[in-house]
Amino acid sequence: MNTAGFLQPAMLPGLITVGLLVVGFVMYERSTASPVMIAVVASLAALASAGRVAFASIPNVQPTTFIVTTAGMVLGPANGFMVGALSAIASNVFLGQGPWTVWQAAAWGAVGASAGLFGVLGPRSGRWHVAVFTGVWGFLFGLIMNVWHWLSFTFPLTLRTLLVVEAAGLWFDTLHSAGNIAFSLIFGDQMLRILRRFARRLTYLTAVVLAVAVAIAAVAQLPGPRYVARAEAVSTAVDGVIERGIRYLRSTQNADGGFPGVAGGQSSEMVTSWVILAIRAVGLDPEAPEWRKGDRSPAGLLVASDEFLNNSGAASTDIARRILALLAAGYAMRGPSGLVSDAGMGADTGAGVLDRLARSLAARQRASGQFAGDGEEELLNAHFWSVLALAPFPGGIRDRAGALRFLQKNQNADGGFGFALGLPSDPDDTAAAIQAMVALGETGESLARAVGYLRSAVGSDGGVVWEGNKPNVASGSWVLQGFSAARSRPGGVPAAERRAVAEWICHLQRGDGSFPYMDGSDSMTVWMTAQAVLGLSGLAFPVAAGFSDMPASHWAAAHVNRLARTGALTGYPDGTFKPQKGVTRAEFASMAARVAHGDGPAAGTEGGGPAGTPHGAEPEYRDVPRSHWAFAAVSLAHRLNLVKGISPGVFAPGDAVTGAQVVTVACRLAGVEPAPAGPGRPWYEPYVAAGAEMGFLYLGFNASTAATRAECAYSLAAALARQ
Repeated sequence: MNTAGFLQPAMLPGLITVGLLVVGFVMYERSTASPVMIAVVASLAALASAGRVAFASIPNVQPTTFIVTTAGMVLGPANGFMVGALSAIASNVFLGQGPWTVWQAAAWGAVGASAGLFGVLGPRSGRWHVAVFTGVWGFLFGLIMNVWHWLSFTFPLTLRTLLVVEAAGLWFDTLHSAGNIAFSLIFGDQMLRILRRFARRLTYLTAVVLAVAVAIAAVAQLPGPRYVARAEAVSTAVDGVIERGIRYLRSTQNADGGFPGVAGGQSSEMVTSWVILAIRAVGLDPEAPEWRKGDRSPAGLLVASDEFLNNSGAASTDIARRILALLAAGYAMRGPSGLVSDAGMGADTGAGVLDRLARSLAARQRASGQFAGDGEEELLNAHFWSVLALAPFPGGIRDRAGALRFLQKNQNADGGFGFALGLPSDPDDTAAAIQAMVALGETGESLARAVGYLRSAVGSDGGVVWEGNKPNVASGSWVLQGFSAARSRPGGVPAAERRAVAEWICHLQRGDGSFPYMDGSDSMTVWMTAQAVLGLSGLAFPVAAGFSDMPASHWAAAHVNRLARTGALTGYPDGTFKPQKGVTRAEFASMAARVAHGDGPAAGTEGGGPAGTPHGAEPEYRDVPRSHWAFAAVSLAHRLNLVKGISPGVFAPGDAVTGAQVVTVACRLAGVEPAPAGPGRPWYEPYVAAGAEMGFLYLGFNASTAATRAECAYSLAAALARQ
């Protein structure tokens, strides 16, 4: 028999296909894919194989193509190819191996590789993209396998016989395509979200491994805590991202003390304001020596701009942003009519600038309650920013009720807010509006609707899109601040949703610590890095600019900042923290419960106390009944063994908390329970000794005297850092 004519048309394509598969496997073997990624590829291939075997009784309806496609779109062409090729080989262990396996492996490998290219070059993928893509590949896959059947089993090899084979397989190809579309529409968004979440978390694998190693080492030496504090806003991974971002910002500072939009460019007053706010939001002092260039500082650039100050037509948003930046730089205030400099620049310059700016902005409030300069009547964002800048000033907002009514009146039907009157809602302006509403004391339906819109603006992978089809860092950062403002309010925002947005932002950080506006963009990296740091700080405006009575130089400032970023502590509506104010035992129990169990709705508000308080729980203390504002917090703190009564059934919620009680709770938060005091010794002596060793004792500690808010914050934050 003469086989030459047969080998050329039938065998050669098969050999070429085998060769392409081998090349693909070898290239992947030599790639830099991590062991974790390889394990995920293998798991997805196994899932695709299992799905194929499970649906084998239904002709050509199987989830394999769908799984391979989503893997490629998220994990890239190389990983998509491997998932597709391996799924064919593995499933045929059960369904039967043969020469067709090579062609199936090549076809599904092509599905995964092309899906990866689509993910890189195409628009942001959702279930409809997956449905269309897999629907088309249902027929392309059939075409490849029909060609194999035609080459292997049909004679003569003519166009007519090829069309006959294609026609015979059309029904099966249609079932394959329809099944792909169904799987995509039902499970597409969920599968993409799971894979994207993994892809983001893989970025932080090293940090996670190090954290686990440290935890294991600590457990080997110290008694472990009975619970884990949910301080996701200041988790180790996010803290590392923030630190790298701050280092990048410092590297871009110009000789005039200011910051450019892009490294190496001319200083921008707007970008400099954002950087000052970012520095202060993470507990640093923007006027410290490390942020000075000789006698030039970032805030000095803002103070020196006479042209801006003398321009009565300056935009309200620009004035407001500058006010917040100067407050962040360390200026204490007495009201719009009298400001004094707390530190840094002289009172005859900086304080005067802040006074003039505050007077100018406060004068723009109209009879309707709206803040707007000439020609700004249609601009809602001018109102948002003005409220945020003036909220910390006693009397700065002359008509607070009117300012809130204006917001409520101009809220869109979907709960969101636009840039101007009549414009569709967008996440950036809605987040600013939420912060303004909270600053004005809103806790009702308007706030809940705005938060609902903001939650709906977050994509399945945590990204936030405003303009275009790709999420961006600025919108994500604004959303984080909006969520932070609302997190302690009734209904709040689930921690998982806030964490998803934070993780999406973190995964965009570059090697030098900078952030782009969006993936693949190089514009305004300094500005975007400042916004990313600000959003990741966990603080909303105006608190992000710092408490007015807690300058960065205060001995407890860093500790107060840390607890504020977790949501465990909040300030007062006037923008102060009142560090010297006394704390009752009920208030301290509430603070401790928040530190231990996260930042759910505040005790005493609609929505209950910290998460974890069982409904219908019996009161632990007769002087803290269910009707008491701190019932939920005290009950939770008691169950966590953080607090105890002063006698059986008596908690004394209104008594001042003492230094001894504060350090005792700090030790328990850190999982430290020393041996009881010896006979005749004060009960708290072992806790004080342990607290001194672990750094829990605040400045001027006295076990028997009442503790202040700053002192309580210091000890609780120090304990949180030990967890």
